[in-house]
Amino acid sequence: MSAQEQSECSSAVYILRKEAGQSVTQTILEAVAELSNRPVIPDDTSPKGDASTPLPPLYEAINPDALNTICQSATDDTEITVSFTYCGYEVTVENGDEIVVFER
Repeated sequence: MSAQEQSECSSAVYILRKEAGQSVTQTILEAVAELSNRPVIPDDTSPKGDASTPLPPLYEAINPDALNTICQSATDDTEITVSFTYCGYEVTVENGDEIVVFER
């Protein structure tokens, strides 16, 4: 995952391009996990009551299968933009492979 971090109104903005072989949803989860300093999945080695609560399932914000399908169908001739809120972050996917994540 390649990321650019920009300062905008004192909140982090990540602009990412999905890597080959990686799904858009996987890239989004990794970006939000990094920004929020939370794991994507529970870590059994974390002590109970640890502040690193895992991210909620992405499907609580958007249908991950539908998002992956839409993004896979993007071509150079189409412009696709999908935006949604996930875990306190605004996520925008453009043309199937560029992802912008920033805190709301």
